[in-house]
Amino acid sequence: MKATTTERKVEGAVAENVAAPLRQALRTAATRVDELAAETKVVAGRVEKRVKKAANEVRAKSRELASDPRAFMQTVVKDSRKRAEKMTGEVSKEAKRISDDVTRRVSHAVEQTLHRFNLPTHKELQRLAVKIDALGAKIDAMRRTRPVVKRTRTAKR
Repeated sequence: MKATTTERKVEGAVAENVAAPLRQALRTAATRVDELAAETKVVAGRVEKRVKKAANEVRAKSRELASDPRAFMQTVVKDSRKRAEKMTGEVSKEAKRISDDVTRRVSHAVEQTLHRFNLPTHKELQRLAVKIDALGAKIDAMRRTRPVVKRTRTAKR
């Protein structure tokens, strides 16, 4: 294997009386430094390409804006309207959710308070009304099926 520049620098700086394991560790470290340097150069090249591409896109967009600012403004207004409509829908949904939650909590609190004072709730009154109507219908049905016998009073002797 060919020695890298960093490895040669390390070997030149290390005296002959340094133990072999330490010398090997320094060589490994030097190799790793060279690998990282190579990777850094590759990444730097990629970053440079991306920056140039972004700069070219910005230049092209600025030329486009300079040539037709009205179209740019129309696009901005159109996008803003879409975002506003979306936000309005989301706000409406959240307001409805909060309203439903508050209604549920208030109803529960009122119901608990009525029970505490031993008063019937609206639902309980409705159930009682249904039961009363059913009983009234039964009474009417019984009256229709049995003839009503009128009792006459007899004179006491």
